[in-house]
Amino acid sequence: MQIRNPFLIVQKQISATSGFLLILLSGAAFNFAQSFYENFKAASASGTRTFSDGMEISICYFGPPIGFYPRLLVFIFLLVACVSSFTKEARGRIITFLGAAGALSAYLYWWIASHKAFKSLGSFEIDFMNSTEVTQVAYLYNGNWLDVCLAVSVFTVLVLQVKSLATKKFKLA
Repeated sequence: MQIRNPFLIVQKQISATSGFLLILLSGAAFNFAQSFYENFKAASASGTRTFSDGMEISICYFGPPIGFYPRLLVFIFLLVACVSSFTKEARGRIITFLGAAGALSAYLYWWIASHKAFKSLGSFEIDFMNSTEVTQVAYLYNGNWLDVCLAVSVFTVLVLQVKSLATKKFKLA
């Protein structure tokens, strides 16, 4: 009687790209969950506060920060890419490529929006690099190091997918 290790069976069934995408998906999920929690905390803090002396202060909430929707899009695109990477068909590889390209384009959109924001801050002569009010990492407005690592990793997956699509001959039917 042979004992089968389910981890070894799963390891043989998935490719290295699929495993890498699974790790990226979990990182993107953590990053989005953290952003969602911070957004929820800020929304919960809004409203009118009344103090014991009768003074009222209104705390406004103007919606999610600039990095909320790009992180959501990166998570969705990586989910699509990860699920489609487990298929062995040509369509699965193409959808994986498109998912990785969508995630990278969400980061590129975020960098372009950040560039516009920093350019406008520079026109007011605000030193955003040393400002405590403007959070940025690698010129990614309201970003963190996990975003930068995810963007570089998604670019790596995209290059691997291009190489995989260029070297294999597929029948698309």
